[in-house]
Amino acid sequence: MMDLETLLRPTSPEEAVRLYAQASGNGLYLAGGTIIVPAGSARLDFLVDLSRAGLDYVRTDAGGLVIGAGTRIADLASSNEAREFGGGVLSDAALSVATHTVRNRATVGGNIVASHYPTDLPPVLLAL
Repeated sequence: MMDLETLLRPTSPEEAVRLYAQASGNGLYLAGGTIIVPAGSARLDFLVDLSRAGLDYVRTDAGGLVIGAGTRIADLASSNEAREFGGGVLSDAALSVATHTVRNRATVGGNIVASHYPTDLPPVLLAL
């Protein structure tokens, strides 16, 4: 069982970095939370919850697609912008990630950095 003392909830990426730097002990950033692996320790003193930090968006910009790292995979899959970009291949890939339940929690950023698990989005992102 995780022994957690503090949950921090920043409202911007800058505040998230500041809170993490000011906290003491072992901590992790948390987005979707489908995979929590304490870095080298079974004890976590704090988590920085990124769910309110403004990192969840999908938008077009100068002919490209901009995706926030905190965007839930389910939101990417249902995004009109993602469906219209690149023939919808990214939306299709998002629909193939795990189960419906996991897609509702997992984030794009988490899927990219979870290199020790099979991930579906990085190959499509690289191809696009």
